[in-house]
Amino acid sequence: MKSTPEKPGRTCPVSYKNYSRLTAGIKALAQPLLQAGRLVSLNKERCQHLMGNIPPLHRANQPLHIWIHGASLGEAGVTESIVYFLQQHLSSPVIFTLSAFTHTGKALLEQRLGSFATVIFAPLDLPGWPDAAITARHPDAMIFVETEIWPNWIRACTDRGIPVLMVNGRISPRSFPRYKKIRPLLQETFSSMQGFSMISKADAERIVELGAPPEKIQVCGNIKRDPISIAPAAGQTIDRETLGLASHTPLLICGSIRQGEEIPLGRAFCTARKKIPNLHMILAPRHLKRLLSMEKNITGMNLRHQRRSSDLPLHAPVLFLDTMGELRSLYTLADVVFCGGSLVPAGGQNLLEAAACAKPVLFGPSMEDFSDEKNLLVEAGAAFEAKDADALAEKLIFLLSFPEKAKAAGLAGLAALQKNRGATACHVQTILDVLPADHIPITS
Repeated sequence: MKSTPEKPGRTCPVSYKNYSRLTAGIKALAQPLLQAGRLVSLNKERCQHLMGNIPPLHRANQPLHIWIHGASLGEAGVTESIVYFLQQHLSSPVIFTLSAFTHTGKALLEQRLGSFATVIFAPLDLPGWPDAAITARHPDAMIFVETEIWPNWIRACTDRGIPVLMVNGRISPRSFPRYKKIRPLLQETFSSMQGFSMISKADAERIVELGAPPEKIQVCGNIKRDPISIAPAAGQTIDRETLGLASHTPLLICGSIRQGEEIPLGRAFCTARKKIPNLHMILAPRHLKRLLSMEKNITGMNLRHQRRSSDLPLHAPVLFLDTMGELRSLYTLADVVFCGGSLVPAGGQNLLEAAACAKPVLFGPSMEDFSDEKNLLVEAGAAFEAKDADALAEKLIFLLSFPEKAKAAGLAGLAALQKNRGATACHVQTILDVLPADHIPITS
């Protein structure tokens, strides 16, 4: 698509030059606050990392070093898949630096990959701070997962000759209009990147319209759809016996619940229990800082509840999952899964982890950010929309009352995923293509 040319003699208000000036002003305000926080805060490590003060990497014998950045919990699973795939396809030693902005994202990366990777909080995209972080680590490639676009950080890499890639890239319909307002800045930033490995043709078309060079773009599908990347985690530590649930006890698991969703979910649960008295429910909040308010609302419905971190087995019908890294394994225990972020206008969450466990999935009307995933499972007969608590209760009762239909729906979702194998390999090949070939023999 053609862009509108700028008028001669005018500086675009969203050029990199002006972005740099703006972020320099923000840095002048943020730096003293973070420096004070480093001295008195319980989050000293985070304050240091945000300013680019991260542990330096001392590379012995020049092993390969790859830095992968994803914003939060949602991108951590993609990072995990990329890391494991790279380990399988590189025969030379490799060092990983993994970063996230949120505590939950960093915690999950540490839990799953911390034994062989350095996990840090990402530096803020303010002048000098990404430079300090890149100088400390100096990776051979910088990988941004999904929609992480940070002009100062990208400039810090490209100034040092470090290739930068967007992998499992997506530009959601909701964010696209906002990005179009800063197209000149994005076009300037994208021009220095080596490649864009996008999820879908629509994502590719959007990023081209935002200024990415078409010749640097390929479409690989969604790593989150690839069965090898979303299969239940090995060595799960929780099962029905641990929970104190018999094999025939019906269980609803609600993943990535946003604030406010516990109310319609609680109402639907109460309605369903009138028909299915032994029904249990596990609620996994997207943000644990909302846990207390969610518990208060559940208590207000006269529903007994407890936390996963408390002593098991269950002595209440509702369990709040307040631990990290167990949701994917818990899905294997469910009879029905509800996908959070969809009963409130939050754009939804990924339904595919539940589908990979062959479970039928319920979701609310807000799935804008995951429309492709939703359509895949709806067309397969594996996922069902419920606009409110009443509709949710109705569909839940139906699926639990006809377990053979629920099982068929779950298997249909898994079969739909099986047709989408290969996305991880395609995205990782984009990374392999930019790595220094002289000391990276690729295994067959």
